Amino acid sequence: MRFDKIKADWRGQGKPLPRPGTEVPIEFAPSEHIHAHPELTEDFIKHVLGLEWAFVSDGSSLSDFHTKEANDEFHAKIMERYGVDVSDIESGNVAEILDRIATK
Repeated sequence: MRFDKIKADWRGQGKPLPRPGTEVPIEFAPSEHIHAHPELTEDFIKHVLGLEWAFVSDGSSLSDFHTKEANDEFHAKIMERYGVDVSDIESGNVAEILDRIATK
């Protein structure tokens, strides 16, 4: 499932898929939205994701931080910590979630 998403993203950007075994340089997604809320991002990583630190970009989603079928556990933590329901953000995009929390 994850591979299918990555493959679709590459094709959507007009990039050819790399041949198996070839080295592909790392490309980091932009992080302007994430950097707009530095304190909130740090608190979110610690209290919602349960990590001391993590690299989070504008392209990061909740599913990047677990292996379960759904984001329900994180949705519950977000509601408990910030009092904001983000369960309707189907993509689980962390930047969108932080933007919503920041505006409440």
